[in-house]
Amino acid sequence: MSRTDYDVIKQDFANYIRIWNTHDLKEVDRIFHKNVAFKTSTSIKMANGNQDSIYGVYDFINDFPPVDVLHTPIYNYACRMKKDKAYAYGEVVCSAFHLGDTVEFFEFTVFIITEWTNVDGKWVITTLRHEAVPHRGTLKDHFQKYWHFEEEDEVGGRIQTIRGDGDAPWYNIKGEEMEDILTEEEQVKDCIIKNVYGIEHQAFNLTLESYSIDYQCHRYWPSDGDRVKDRVQQIKASRNLLRYFFSPIKFRSIEIEGNRAFVSVDRVRGHQQDLGFQTSTDGNVDVRKRVKDSLKDAIEYQYTKENVNIEHTAARGMYELVRENGTWKVAYDKLYFGLYEVGPYSDGLYGDEC
Repeated sequence: MSRTDYDVIKQDFANYIRIWNTHDLKEVDRIFHKNVAFKTSTSIKMANGNQDSIYGVYDFINDFPPVDVLHTPIYNYACRMKKDKAYAYGEVVCSAFHLGDTVEFFEFTVFIITEWTNVDGKWVITTLRHEAVPHRGTLKDHFQKYWHFEEEDEVGGRIQTIRGDGDAPWYNIKGEEMEDILTEEEQVKDCIIKNVYGIEHQAFNLTLESYSIDYQCHRYWPSDGDRVKDRVQQIKASRNLLRYFFSPIKFRSIEIEGNRAFVSVDRVRGHQQDLGFQTSTDGNVDVRKRVKDSLKDAIEYQYTKENVNIEHTAARGMYELVRENGTWKVAYDKLYFGLYEVGPYSDGLYGDEC
């Protein structure tokens, strides 16, 4: 296990996503084990999503809804490795377009879990799991001719194919081995991604673990984590009313000063109002009303032929991290909601700016 192994897996994770545009089945043969276990929420015929073996991956690629333009930047990538096993996670924030007299579009996000095995010195995907979620757009009916979708904010329906706790890279491969592989900046990213993964997939122990014991605390005596315990419980209260929650993080800059790190971020997709994740729910607060109200007055980005290649995001903010016992932890975070244009999509599929 080395940095080279990590880089190979990260590159081939992106190469798989690139196939959604190229439809190159030879690349599928190279990246996947022929007996790959594959489950995708998009399967119309199989309610449990099973499309096992390399032929199931072929079918997914061949049945991918055809469009004129498909942007697929990857966010929240995390990978943990040990010996001949690795688990990698990422979120693919997709924007699809038909370019005619008018611009038709569809926004959706795909959560992806992969398990990798080193077979005869070559890393291949042996498990692949997709959860594809629709957001908005005039091409939704077109996509639903090919794919099954569960509604974004409707609790219920099929059981999600991403098993939050069970599929988390940090649960499947524990220990501190990655500290010898990841740079300091990558360790900072990993902490934030672990924090939001726990919220997105209701694996709240991960979120709790990623916060500093003194999160947002200013007190004379040592904290026992009161503020972070309150914060996670507040998040749960709102999160449990939603089927899905999205927090793909675009890292814009990371500055490390000793045992502190200052991180500037955009949140690429998700709600445009605070669901109580940043404000206290103490007192007489109707959590259901707050969540419903957060869906009102959303500002939708207007696509034209001139901006289909311009990326936009849903919030901008910052994180401050501290190093506790050698591990980075979130000490403070704040988002400011709204629409932000961040410039043209990059040639590389990973969307971070740093």
